[in-house]
Amino acid sequence: MHPDRILTILQRCQLTPGLEELRLCLKTVDEEILMTILSHAATLKTLDLSIARCDPPGVECIRLVLMAGQRLESFSLKVIRIVTESGVPKMTFKPKTVLSCLLVSKLWHQTLLPVLWHTYTCECMRRASREVLDRNSTYLRILDAHSELPSPIHCTNLAELSILQGVLDMSAQRQLVRTNSGLKVLRWHGPYRKVPLNPQDFVHLKRIQSLVISHWIGGNGELTRTLKAVAGSLVKLYLGWIEGMPKPSLAGEVSGGEWVDKKHTDDLVLPYLETFTSSCNWPNGPDPSDLVQSCPNLRSCDTILTGEIDVMRLSNTLMDCCPRLDNLTVRDYAQLHLGETLVRNLGGGGPRGPIHRLVSITVSQVLITKSLVSAILLHAPTLEYLTIMVQEVDVNGTEDSGITTAFLPLEGCRLLKSFSFCIWNRASRSATILEGLQQVQTWGCRGIEQLFLDFTPPEGEGKQEGSASVEDILKDGLDLGWTLCPKRPVITTSYVLKMKKGFFQDLFGAVQGLEQLRVAPDGHGNYDDEPRAIINCMLVSRQWYDVLVPILWHTYLSARITATPLQVLGHFLSHMRILQTNMLFPLVALQCNRLIELSIFMRTFP
Repeated sequence: MHPDRILTILQRCQLTPGLEELRLCLKTVDEEILMTILSHAATLKTLDLSIARCDPPGVECIRLVLMAGQRLESFSLKVIRIVTESGVPKMTFKPKTVLSCLLVSKLWHQTLLPVLWHTYTCECMRRASREVLDRNSTYLRILDAHSELPSPIHCTNLAELSILQGVLDMSAQRQLVRTNSGLKVLRWHGPYRKVPLNPQDFVHLKRIQSLVISHWIGGNGELTRTLKAVAGSLVKLYLGWIEGMPKPSLAGEVSGGEWVDKKHTDDLVLPYLETFTSSCNWPNGPDPSDLVQSCPNLRSCDTILTGEIDVMRLSNTLMDCCPRLDNLTVRDYAQLHLGETLVRNLGGGGPRGPIHRLVSITVSQVLITKSLVSAILLHAPTLEYLTIMVQEVDVNGTEDSGITTAFLPLEGCRLLKSFSFCIWNRASRSATILEGLQQVQTWGCRGIEQLFLDFTPPEGEGKQEGSASVEDILKDGLDLGWTLCPKRPVITTSYVLKMKKGFFQDLFGAVQGLEQLRVAPDGHGNYDDEPRAIINCMLVSRQWYDVLVPILWHTYLSARITATPLQVLGHFLSHMRILQTNMLFPLVALQCNRLIELSIFMRTFP
């Protein structure tokens, strides 16, 4: 956007009394623009400047603005460099420019210096000299160790540390871990040539709450002793590639469906652990059963099931040792039906009989099957959150593995609040997905709030059958009582042309009458790079229309909903309070006169 246009918008904003927050992204500092900001000094509380180039005169202008800001509570200056190839701003650390802003006053210096050095990451700090880093290392609280990090780095007040594989030497890594006893979060990936875990590296971590360890050898009791060292505070545990473990010695045997208990010889206890994730269960890796039996307060278990895992033992261990477990995630890629076996056993469908019903279930396997759904339905009295991820759907629509089977929980789980169905490996026709949804005869979950459908239509579907335009989608929704929520992406331009005409009308019709439902994305936030057949709308009854419209249009993010037609946009301008705009935003935005927050982004290229 041309600087003159930005200046025009700022001058128009002078007609908006009480502007409290302002964000600008500029190629360089323009004195006239910054002087215009002074007109809002009496009310401005937050000022965020992102500048591609900042020279000494520009810094002086910024200093004047800060001195004039009587009520300014927050100020941020970012010096960025625009990368032409991707168009994504890339932050570059320039200590002299940033430190110039700290010269406003001694108070500003004392306040902002610890904030500026709170987080050290590769992307933002790669140009920091060793001298500058050593001088300010005491302020670091979050450190992301990367290949260009000077070694050794002296910092002892870290709360969060991430060490990627292949960065620093082992002595420097161990020094970082051992000298920061106040760590609460540690992500430590071992070297490419795996070495054994050393429990002495962890004995001083008395405040650790979240631990991620991967690419280590954990045999000879090293993993057990490591976990004992952090047992007094550990809440979340993520195990990646841990090798060198002996084959599990079963703590019990299954004979004729009866479970025979044997005293476990290991005295490991993780009393505060609530979340356990095991991402790689190699044949010589740790058995999840050996770990969960040491977690009496476990709430969430996430594991990959392979042929080496004794599912019967795992389910019995979870029922015996984890009475608070309510969240289960299982991934079964071996086509052995291990996931559904575990879900069924916990629901009381196994040979043992006891029931341990869950609140949240996530299952990922190759195909959807009726036996999997029947196992899930055993948890219907308590189930609130359900995610089913499959590689593909049987296009022949057989009774056991057809698309209709996937939506049966919508009929049988009356407490269900969120249902997600994802086909992540192969393209699926939108008509196939709709067929399954339309087969739901009676929605048992009348209070469902979120329905997430994640699939990719095949190439050419929209071209062959007529694609849905943005106007069609808006009209389909409004005709059936749907109202747009502009706080999140309405649609993504990359997949709209693939959807056949009338798809969204059929989708809205299939869920008509569910007043609390939001057909929503999964919260990734960026859908331009990940095409998904999703539309984000909120269903409201017509009598609440006048009440909800001001709320729905309170925030407008033009970078995410540029497809909104001008006639629709113009109708809701008076409701906007927060506006983020760039060169794609139409000039009609200048008619907004009730804003309390304005952000202007200018994409510039050298």
